Amino acid sequence: MVFHWDYNDPQIPNVSKDASAAAITASALYELAGYSKDAKKYKAAADKIRYSLNTKYVNSPDANYGFILEHSTGHGPAS
Repeated sequence: MVFHWDYNDPQIPNVSKDASAAAITASALYELAGYSKDAKKYKAAADKIRYSLNTKYVNSPDANYGFILEHSTGHGPAS
């Protein structure tokens, strides 16, 4: 579950995806879980994203300019 590099890009779905956007979203969902009565719902969504990142998007240490995750966008407009 990897999101587009810019959530509001008018050209979605024809733009690249960004694993860092997924990681940031998962982090936000874990944070929300700490403040919500629906904590299980937020945590389950975050766990799904994290599992996807950990099993499908991890680079080898010497790949992709040092990015830990595949499909990471450093600076989308400059791409």
